[in-house]
Amino acid sequence: MAQIDTQVGDAQQRLGAVAVGVGAQMFADVAQEQQRAAQERKTRDEALARSRAGDGLLDFELQSKTAVEGIKDKVQRGELPYEKAHGELEGVLARVKMPSFGPEQALVADQYSRGAQRLRFQATAAVNQVIDTAQRSELKSTFTAGLDRLGKIALLPDASLEEVLANADKVALSGRAAGIPEADVAKQVQTFKDNTRFQRAQSDLVAARRDMPSLDAFQQRLETGDLSGTLDPDKRIALLKETDTLKFQAQNQQQHALDKREKLAERAVTNATRQIETGLPLTADGWTGLRTTVEGTPYAEDFNRLVKQERDTQQVLRMPMADQQRYIQTREAELQQAGGTLADRANLQRIKATVENNAKQLADEPLVAAQRLFGRAVQPLDPNDLLQPGGAGRAAGIFADRAATLAAMQKQYGSQVGTKPLLPQEAGLLVKAIDSAGPADANQLFGTLRGAINDDDTYRAVMQQIAPDSPVKARAGMLTAIDRPVTIQSNLIASDVRVSSAKVAETMLAGEIILNKTKGQKQVDGQAHSLFVPARQDFSTAFVDSVGNLYRSRPGAQEGDLQAAFAYYVGKSAELGRLASTPKDIDSTLVKEAITATIGDVVDVNGQGKAKAPIGMTGSDMQAKLRERFSEMVKEQDMPPSAVASFEHYGVINYRRDGQYMLTLGGAPVLGKGGAPLVVDLDPPPLSGTRYRRGQQIPGAPEQTYGVQKK
Repeated sequence: MAQIDTQVGDAQQRLGAVAVGVGAQMFADVAQEQQRAAQERKTRDEALARSRAGDGLLDFELQSKTAVEGIKDKVQRGELPYEKAHGELEGVLARVKMPSFGPEQALVADQYSRGAQRLRFQATAAVNQVIDTAQRSELKSTFTAGLDRLGKIALLPDASLEEVLANADKVALSGRAAGIPEADVAKQVQTFKDNTRFQRAQSDLVAARRDMPSLDAFQQRLETGDLSGTLDPDKRIALLKETDTLKFQAQNQQQHALDKREKLAERAVTNATRQIETGLPLTADGWTGLRTTVEGTPYAEDFNRLVKQERDTQQVLRMPMADQQRYIQTREAELQQAGGTLADRANLQRIKATVENNAKQLADEPLVAAQRLFGRAVQPLDPNDLLQPGGAGRAAGIFADRAATLAAMQKQYGSQVGTKPLLPQEAGLLVKAIDSAGPADANQLFGTLRGAINDDDTYRAVMQQIAPDSPVKARAGMLTAIDRPVTIQSNLIASDVRVSSAKVAETMLAGEIILNKTKGQKQVDGQAHSLFVPARQDFSTAFVDSVGNLYRSRPGAQEGDLQAAFAYYVGKSAELGRLASTPKDIDSTLVKEAITATIGDVVDVNGQGKAKAPIGMTGSDMQAKLRERFSEMVKEQDMPPSAVASFEHYGVINYRRDGQYMLTLGGAPVLGKGGAPLVVDLDPPPLSGTRYRRGQQIPGAPEQTYGVQKK
């Protein structure tokens, strides 16, 4: 055991020695690691300081250069006086943030300071250059402006020319200080003096232009006086020529006055001729004034010619239109055979032009022509007055008078007289009145207007006058006046859905407001309702697919019907709250309803082509009535009775007006006994002659009264 204890003790002693050695080695390693880490931190700190210094100098350079460019721009635009340029720069540089450095980074801090000082010096030098440029520019401007002001002073009354020229030499000092070369300064000053002498001489000439002695004295100054040796030779010669011209004008003043009077006489004759060509006769005062103007001139002999020309023109214009044309043709033939004088030919050409202008005005503006022909002003119509108390009655009197006037004109001048009951400006006012009203109020306006115009043809003519500017509104006006029940949905079990044509018109107007807003409506509503509007091209495609070959015989009618149906579609979408999820979102059922409501039920008659039924008539009723009317035509045309059974081989196409059709066979018109096309009329005018009256009340629908508030 003792031996074992001794061995253990030796082992422990050796183990302790090993542990001491290991500990000493580990301490040395830790000390070496700490020294290495400290060196890395020092290196990193120095690198970071240099990076900060570099970034700081870059930032200083950027801001200093940016400040210089900004100062240069402001000084050039006049926003910053150049005297404050250095203060502006110092203000910017004072706000540049300097990087922070520790005590051990003094060398880097010193390098940054020297770099910043160098950049500051460069910026200051650049600003000095800006100031120098601005000062030179100001001196140049002072030089130029000074000469300009002296030039204006020289033209003032009683200004001393010699004093002005002496001051020009003083102003030249600023030009030299601005760095302008001496030769250029001397040239500009000399040019100024030459121009000033010339302008002063011109001013003196203008003052003397109406007085012959003054002109003679000025001419003497140019030839031998003070102006002979100081003015540029070319300019002196120009002034001499101008002086001669003024003297010549003064000597011939009397002749000039005579020439002027002749010119006035010529103009008076020309104006009188133009007025006669318009068909408007001269008044007694006009003839008196013309005689006074031309008397004593070569145009005096034209006076009698004009008297005869007006008499001939007025006699021709009082003839019916056909007689006017015959008169022109007869006179042309006479002159061609007999020769005639140039005056006769010119007079006939004037009458011919007058007749053509008269015919155009009778067709396009008959009421304006009536004022000219009858010398009586047409009482104006205010569309905004229609809905005022008594407005319908006042309008009724106006329209009755106009209808009588147009009828009398058509009787006197023929069918070429247009049926246009509105003056041109009134048609525009009516459209504006409709635009400013909502759909219901517009319907009220149409109904009141129809009540005031107690005549179908006159009302239709009014709608045609507003159609070019607002076709949908014109169509709505016709539907309001018809006011028939329209079946917009046929059901097998439930009752058909029917509305009045006036309600259809109201829906159309609501859609038109959404599609074609006026400027005022856009300001109020914006464009939110566009959510109800699909792409027009896609709607047009759906429309064409539905109507097929309806417009094969009258393609020009398609656009108007398309606009009306599109307006109804949009208006009904707004009523139902149906939003167009995409521009191509088209409701085919609503498209068909829009077509039926606005233009009528579209029917393919016997498979021979489509036609539209009269407003309010269903397609089945239309075909039944066509068959019935065909049977009557077989008898009227002395056709064999068996021809009634061949009705299925015939087709129809829409003719001149709603409800009127031309009978076709194989797509070609069928001619009657007299060679005229056979026309079927499913909607003839009633015995009263009044078509556009209120229709039968739709069961369950509230009664609508236009023009009168029902209590």
